[in-house]
Amino acid sequence: PSPASPAANRGWEPAVDQQLERLGVFAT
Repeated sequence: PSPASPAANRGWEPAVDQQLERLGVFAT
């Protein structure tokens, strides 16, 4: 994920970040 990603800021794994983005949780 990008450094600006909310998931990355929370220290979540890249795979989790991608899944959440796919679900539209962090649609920016």
